[in-house]
Amino acid sequence: MKRNSLHSFATDTLGYCTNVHPAQSWLEIWNLLQTDVKTVFETVRQDLGAPALDTPRFGAGLWLPAGAAEEILEHGHIPLLKDFGTQNQLDFFTLNGFPYGNFTGQRIKERVYAPDWTQPERLDYTLKLVEIASQLGQEGRPFTISTVPISYRQWLKHPNQLSAAAGNLAKVALEMVRAEERTGVKIHLALEPEPTCYLESSRDVIGFFKEYLLLSGYDSLRKMTGLPPLHAQELLLERIQICFDTCHSAVSFEDPQSMLSRYQAEGIEIGKVQLSSALEINFDETENVHDLVEALRPLDDHRFLHQVVGVSADGEPKAAYEDLSDALSDWTTTDPSGRFRIHYHMPLACDEVLPFKTTRNYVDQVIALHNANRISDHWEVETYAWDLLPENRRHPRLTTEIANELRSVLN
Repeated sequence: MKRNSLHSFATDTLGYCTNVHPAQSWLEIWNLLQTDVKTVFETVRQDLGAPALDTPRFGAGLWLPAGAAEEILEHGHIPLLKDFGTQNQLDFFTLNGFPYGNFTGQRIKERVYAPDWTQPERLDYTLKLVEIASQLGQEGRPFTISTVPISYRQWLKHPNQLSAAAGNLAKVALEMVRAEERTGVKIHLALEPEPTCYLESSRDVIGFFKEYLLLSGYDSLRKMTGLPPLHAQELLLERIQICFDTCHSAVSFEDPQSMLSRYQAEGIEIGKVQLSSALEINFDETENVHDLVEALRPLDDHRFLHQVVGVSADGEPKAAYEDLSDALSDWTTTDPSGRFRIHYHMPLACDEVLPFKTTRNYVDQVIALHNANRISDHWEVETYAWDLLPENRRHPRLTTEIANELRSVLN
């Protein structure tokens, strides 16, 4: 199948998120950069041959857990990172500030959202990332930090929690402005909507901005700065943006064009686009529903939440489950129908992983929309569900898989 190309985006930066690698400490991250990350981009450049004028810059989307961020600042490791980027023609253009701690190898589930934006630990961690970004980024160029969608929805019991979250975001917005004044690096914080979280859809985002960020956050900002009302609102809208994750939005069945139009109407910007596909099943297209349900059981892993959202044949909302295990329990005792999408960050290079499909077509829609009207300057592949691929479709080297993902976007 012919894909849309990103080659028309001369000013875009394309990278991949390093959270796919089990690197937690500064030393592990430094070793990772000099081995796997370097290999990935050398492979892609070799395949492309001589760079074309319209080829995007390549960059590493660093995931820095809280401990590593503290190490980097305490021991002054940022010059090493900058030199590495220069020597290897790699931009450091974005940080993944979503997972606070361990993201690989153990049960994570809803703990990936902790601490959330109601807690001081999330604020302190993000302020450290802002300081790193201000030293790591390039003067006059945007730099993004993606973060949790406020909180896991079940943890929010009182509106005061949302007011506190808005106040914390205002503090980060102010610090990003001060960092730009010191270094010239323009930093944006990008909230990343996700199913089962407080920010799940564009309507949730708009509601939070109107009811909390531009009220409680606005009040906090004015108290800290004395800015005129209009300037305070403009500052918040400029600095607090959205990370558009194509897997998350596809799971929520959110039409990308409608979503982007709603954001544009409210002055909310997309700081970064994260690219990967979700898993899709259609019970209406199978003769043996039981076999399809049974084929899903091995995918019910202990590490991550795999939210499930469904629609009926006519596109109406049908059911939503906190995790795949909940869906499987229900489908074992009922006769499921309709189309469902599951939160798995599937490879972009795959349209299907039999007997399932993926939402790669959703990614193509987003790229086509960007071709017509720029969405963002920052594009990041965030695929990590490699273990779902059949043995005959897996490559023994993860670096080759990641390079294939980048090629899939470019071609």
